[in-house]
Amino acid sequence: MSSKNINIVIFRREKLGHESCTGLKLALENLGHKVFICKTYDQDDIKFVETLSPEMIIRWGCTVSMETDIPVINPVKAMNKISNKAEFRTLLGNDPLLKDFIPKTITDTQFYSGQKTLTDDFFPAIVRPYTHHGGFQLQYIKSLTEFQNTKLPSQWYISIYIPKVKEIRVYCMGGHVLKMDNKVVENKDAVAWNYVQNSDAHFVNIRWDAWHKRCGRIALQAMKLVGLDFGGVDIMIDAENNDYILEINSAPTITGEYEQKIFSLGFDYLLQHIRKTGEKYYNMEIPEKCKSYRELIHPALLKNKE
Repeated sequence: MSSKNINIVIFRREKLGHESCTGLKLALENLGHKVFICKTYDQDDIKFVETLSPEMIIRWGCTVSMETDIPVINPVKAMNKISNKAEFRTLLGNDPLLKDFIPKTITDTQFYSGQKTLTDDFFPAIVRPYTHHGGFQLQYIKSLTEFQNTKLPSQWYISIYIPKVKEIRVYCMGGHVLKMDNKVVENKDAVAWNYVQNSDAHFVNIRWDAWHKRCGRIALQAMKLVGLDFGGVDIMIDAENNDYILEINSAPTITGEYEQKIFSLGFDYLLQHIRKTGEKYYNMEIPEKCKSYRELIHPALLKNKE
């Protein structure tokens, strides 16, 4: 491929997003774009990218820095806010619109400084390190006494355990929703619904007219708060139909043809806006209440349907 033809570069880090990025590349090329996937751990790839003049750079779960005037999708600053899970929970807890949509959480700093205390009614609870992935490094603690006798990570946060009946992933881009999935697991009594505790865990697409509209609204608000351009927001729902934001994934798995197609349409829409205005597109007006999925859905999908 001639370097002059490449107009989109995707940065991905080692052991993350190979299948997703490869599929996204093909879907974007079906729309007429020329795409190069830069493996940020490969110095030859980095040197090659330095010779390019793309219209847009997409960070897929990586925070590699690069001095450029080219629009970069997903800023490093925003990605750092979500990689530190304790900081992310604290940020949401201080936001007046989202503070009621997270599990009650105490960080090690708040605990050791005496700013917040733990009592028996906080348990059972979950302890995790600041940064973690999947279902690893998760400690389920039943009581305050057990907590006091537990070896903790060097940096940790603790959240009250809330049994969930449903978990939804909301795929967001540019202030809109691209897709919603239900996470399906066989063992719904498991503490975590992930591949570590549920090897059969998988996502099932939710039809537009069945979207959980409140989940969509708070997912977009969380994306706006941290400043991300795209990502997958994981939200759990309890037996009383309360929603709780768990985390945001800056490299959501999109290995299916449909996922790759809608993400390509979203990025194409974004690039068209950049060409017209010179700025990244972001709809900052998130509805307080939604009567229809049309108030949430990304306009590129409605345009494609028409």
